[in-house]
Amino acid sequence: MHYSHLQNKYCNVSAYILATVYNYFLNFYWIFASKASHKKTLLKYSMIISSGIFANSAFVSIVTYHGFNVEISAILVSFIWPFVSFLSMKLWAFKNLPKYHI
Repeated sequence: MHYSHLQNKYCNVSAYILATVYNYFLNFYWIFASKASHKKTLLKYSMIISSGIFANSAFVSIVTYHGFNVEISAILVSFIWPFVSFLSMKLWAFKNLPKYHI
């Protein structure tokens, strides 16, 4: 059932953007309690998210090219990426640096 006159692709893109922005602020303030500037963390966060989209697409394409089921490759990425993403955010994007660090 559709409640909007918008096409699904526009709704999906806007929902993804909204979820990504929400996730950024949730990570910044609550999960990692970052003290770094938004300018630095937002750029790093964007790089991680972009890398994830690229890596997901590339992995699924490569695995299906070699004859594996697309669902299996998507499931593998779904299990691997959260760990990679979390560690990237914890150790790089939202890392709280000592005050003497420039």
